Amino acid sequence: MKGILFILLLTVASWSFAVEAQALMSAEVLVVVNKNSPESVELGSYYRQQRGIPVDNLIQLETSTAETCSRKIYKQQIAVPLRKFLEGKGHEQIRSIVLMFGLPLKITSDEKQQTAQTRRSSVDSELALVRLQNYPLDGWIKNPLFVGFRQQKNLLSVEDVLLVARLDGPDKKTVRRIIDDS
Repeated sequence: MKGILFILLLTVASWSFAVEAQALMSAEVLVVVNKNSPESVELGSYYRQQRGIPVDNLIQLETSTAETCSRKIYKQQIAVPLRKFLEGKGHEQIRSIVLMFGLPLKITSDEKQQTAQTRRSSVDSELALVRLQNYPLDGWIKNPLFVGFRQQKNLLSVEDVLLVARLDGPDKKTVRRIIDDS
C-alpha cells in the first residue's frame, strides 16, 4: 500500500513540475536553402512538402557551398538577407529555421586580425540571433528558451531567439533518408 501511495505521490509531483511545451506549427518554420546548390534546393523543397510547410516559408540564399565562410560572407549573404526576409510582412510568426544541406557550417576569421567582432563561430548559433542587428560575440549569452534561465534577467527576450535545426549529412541520399525516417 505504501508503495502504491509513493508512486501516486511521485506521479502527481512530476506533473506539477512539468514544463509547458508546445509543438511548432508548420507556418512557424522557415526552410533555408542555398541557391548555389541544386541538392540543397531540391532537399529543401522536398522537406517543405513532406512537413506541410507553406511555400512562402522557404528562402533561397546565394552563398558559398563550402563548409566554412568568412564573417563578411556570413553577414552579406546569409544574415542580412535572412533578417530582411524575417522582417517582411507575414513572417512575424516564424519561430524556427531549418538549415538545409549545402549551407556553410562554420564562420571563420582571420587569426591575425581576430577581435570580438570577427571571432569564429557556427552558422547555426549565429542564426539563432539573426533577428538582432547587434549582439556581443565575446563569450556566451544566456538563452531565454533554456528552462534554467527563465527566471533570470536576460540580455535577450524569447522573441529575439529562433530555434535552429540543420538537415545535413555526407550526401543528398543520406539527408533525404533523414527526412523520410523522421
